[in-house]
Amino acid sequence: MKDDKHMTLPVYMQPVAVHRIHSERLILTDGDARCYLWVGEEGTGPIEIPQALARYLVCRTEMTLLEVPQRMWFVLDDLPVRERAGTNPDIAEHNYPL
Repeated sequence: MKDDKHMTLPVYMQPVAVHRIHSERLILTDGDARCYLWVGEEGTGPIEIPQALARYLVCRTEMTLLEVPQRMWFVLDDLPVRERAGTNPDIAEHNYPL
């Protein structure tokens, strides 16, 4: 009997810039030269952005552009992540004052 599970190929992405303070935040490219924002939170994926926006972001002082020898390809699942930011205490119904 044939297994109906679909094999998926790993997705590789290349970081081109990293945030100076929040190192899990990256600007990425893929094999087709599309640009992505990686916010680095659990449960999120890369967000495709226009190349003009990517160029603008990598020029910001908050970002460090990676030199070509530093640009390695990573499997999407191996990119850095942090826990999702906490929710507003009022939303969590802890009755804290605003």
